[in-house]
Amino acid sequence: RRPPRSTLSSSSAASDVYKRQAADHGDRPALAYRVEANGASMVYTGDTALTDAVVELAAGADLLVAECSAPDEAPLDGHMTPAAVAALAGRAGVKRLVATHLYPRMEEFDVARAIASSWDGPVEVARDGMIVDL
Repeated sequence: RRPPRSTLSSSSAASDVYKRQAADHGDRPALAYRVEANGASMVYTGDTALTDAVVELAAGADLLVAECSAPDEAPLDGHMTPAAVAALAGRAGVKRLVATHLYPRMEEFDVARAIASSWDGPVEVARDGMIVDL
């Protein structure tokens, strides 16, 4: 069942915390997630536009894994561009960023450089089989 757009739900086991937040993916359901464990936190946006709710979920995260589906010149409803991802990282005050879910057209662009032009933290582009330590 799809949670209402304004719903933030969470659960915890011992010191671990898991949160999910409805994301703005146009008229399609989508969720963003936050996981906190062993003193570290990571947020995965899933498909979403930049919203205050996603900024709040990502606040202070050690790692933000954010979808970056479209170039700034051709934004898509319910998805982020490099400028939007940079804005999310900056507003949320995250420590590190991995851009993911790049549509094929994004191969024409240096996504990490585009994000880094507006955000000064460490940024990488996800690749198949990538392992990220926190």
